[in-house]
Amino acid sequence: MVNPIRKVFQWADSNPQKIAVTGAGAEIDFASFRSSVTKVAALMRKLGVKPGDVVGLRMHGGVYAVFAAAVMHEGAVAFAAKAPIVSEYRDDIDFVFSDEQDLVGLAKKGILVNTEFLLEAERINADIQPNEFDSEDSLAHLVFSSGTTGIPKGVQFTVKDLEQRTAAAKANWMPQDPFFCQLAIDTVSGAISLFHSLFNGETFFISGSNENDLELIEKHGIASIQTSPAKLKDLYEKSNQEFSQLRSIREYQVAG
Repeated sequence: MVNPIRKVFQWADSNPQKIAVTGAGAEIDFASFRSSVTKVAALMRKLGVKPGDVVGLRMHGGVYAVFAAAVMHEGAVAFAAKAPIVSEYRDDIDFVFSDEQDLVGLAKKGILVNTEFLLEAERINADIQPNEFDSEDSLAHLVFSSGTTGIPKGVQFTVKDLEQRTAAAKANWMPQDPFFCQLAIDTVSGAISLFHSLFNGETFFISGSNENDLELIEKHGIASIQTSPAKLKDLYEKSNQEFSQLRSIREYQVAG
């Protein structure tokens, strides 16, 4: 059987009360995360999402994590959707799920993720098994470039790539726990941080406003952080305003 989502479900079975994702106003434990993923996956399946489909996602960080895992549950390929990407690759994208009506309107098959959608998913009594990827060489996730120097280009991650990159992350750029990646979830670092946390039963910290991130760092005693120059500047300015010295952080990594 080939689907990394099974690793997430194993952690939900063994440590259900451990927090899976938190930050930016969201907090959900592994048991609730598994339930939400299965319900959303069941609704996606009902709407026609099939293994191998390319599915764009754009919504709040905590909801995005659930939807990204739900796409993987269905053996499909998720990416963080933006208007230039959807416009350029419209014919190659099977579905776009978003809470932004304008983005949904650009897609060949756009689904608005609003209160009605989420309530419908919540009402589903889902008892379904994950779909399998054909092999470990099957495409499992896409991360697109910013497009600042031309058309956004997709970086492809197979099942094997995700497993190898998430395993290597701990040794290469997650030196101390708890680790917090402030870079966006649509970057390679952001995506790998999400999957590393979920696959290994660790908490994924969602970056939000400067105030929310500062609260997250203080509350959870974040020991290492990956960020950008601009975000680091903003974080320090906010910490000075709040009289916080970020004492728990032992290592900063600055990218970009």
